[in-house]
Amino acid sequence: MSKVLPGEFTPFPLDGFPVSIQKALWNASKSIDCDVSFLGLPVLTAVAGVVGNRVMIECKPGFRTVPTLWSMIVGRSGSAKSPAIDFVMKWLRKRESTALYNRIRTAVAAKSQSPPKKPKKGEEAAPLPPVELPPPIPMNLDCERLLLDDITIETVYDEHAKSPSGLLLVHDEGHKFFAGMNRYAKSGGGSLDESKWLQLYDGRYAAIDRKTGNPRSVMIKQANVSITAGIQPKMLSLAVKPEYFGSGLVPRFLFAFPPARVRRSNDIPIEVDSVQAIEHLFRRLMDIRGKLADAPESLIVTLPEDVRRRYYEFTDELRESDPTDEDDMSACITKMECAVLRLALILHLVKWASAPGKSNPSTELSIEELDNAIELARWFKVQAERVYAYIAGNRSMDNDQKLLNMISKREHGMTAREVQQNASWLKNIEDTEKALHRLYEAKNLDKVLRTPRQGPVTTIYVATSATKDEGTAEIDGKCEYKSSDPPF
Repeated sequence: MSKVLPGEFTPFPLDGFPVSIQKALWNASKSIDCDVSFLGLPVLTAVAGVVGNRVMIECKPGFRTVPTLWSMIVGRSGSAKSPAIDFVMKWLRKRESTALYNRIRTAVAAKSQSPPKKPKKGEEAAPLPPVELPPPIPMNLDCERLLLDDITIETVYDEHAKSPSGLLLVHDEGHKFFAGMNRYAKSGGGSLDESKWLQLYDGRYAAIDRKTGNPRSVMIKQANVSITAGIQPKMLSLAVKPEYFGSGLVPRFLFAFPPARVRRSNDIPIEVDSVQAIEHLFRRLMDIRGKLADAPESLIVTLPEDVRRRYYEFTDELRESDPTDEDDMSACITKMECAVLRLALILHLVKWASAPGKSNPSTELSIEELDNAIELARWFKVQAERVYAYIAGNRSMDNDQKLLNMISKREHGMTAREVQQNASWLKNIEDTEKALHRLYEAKNLDKVLRTPRQGPVTTIYVATSATKDEGTAEIDGKCEYKSSDPPF
């Protein structure tokens, strides 16, 4: 059985990017044959990671935020998630590997060229051996870096301490990020990893203490780690626990979840101009990162009066759309108020980096940049609805399957009260009756009325023969997909 997810899927908004970046993303999406959101979202996150905490946005005095983004592109196996991320990260990876290679060579050369020991009195000096540099080998070098692919929280904190401007974590297997959250969680308790990860999102003070290792304590003045990853829909629904919504872990992520479609082979190349546009973007951003690295304070981008009023209008609109009951989307909407400012700052920096001229970004955000960020925020809100519905749907289907298995083992069926007593995930009799009615409507259960000699008539739920043979179907999240025309 397939299920159409809520919210019509619309093309990823590219209007906020300069034309050169729009063309690069569009060309790469056609060559790779993937949705353009699989490229646009990693670009936004990479910009946030490169800038780190060196540039901040201030809504009003006392209210500042870093541009940190956590993002995941969601697509089934073979949807070109990894090639899309590789295209975006190619120049950054090459730059980092070259810098590390040169540092290792320098360290090895310095070690091999250390002065020889002085001979003792009466001894001849030993001849100097020829200097031969061995091939580069991994070494424990205290050097600043940008990219990480290790999701171990201790490693992230250690590397962040060496790179105070911030880090960018890039991972192909996003489900491992969630899977590692409960390593130290005791039964019924919270996760240490989860709380430590949350500290890395808001640009605040963060610290971690260990019983062993050196150093025992790692403290970061202004924590800032951006994350981008790919993940399959089914793995996402399995990896995400219900409590990750309430804690704010999942609502912090921006998702891209385009409908599944069949990829087609093609001869479209990635043009040189596309590669150069992305390289130029990140080269200028790395320059500003290095330029501001030793500055006493971050560069602050402020909101003029008219821009601030427009931001307030959008946040009021968000709050009015917030459900009255506290569901998963409620937390997402709350986080979106801050995310739109971060997106606006990122678009502001992309616009500056892609244009020649000014050596530093402007310290004022334009209303056009905010409007483009609002358009992105609305798009991400719909994506969150689609992802949350998929996760909830799969979780409901899993529970329904467990319920059917339990009833199928009872030859004479079960009453609603008996089901509730044996199904720990059903909180009350109302939830139990809703679940049973859902399975009855799907023709997986039959109702049998039992009339005792005394007392009320009792409804018995019995598994149908078709259910015993086939079980329940699985949601696959497929729906119609239509490509759009280039936005430029």
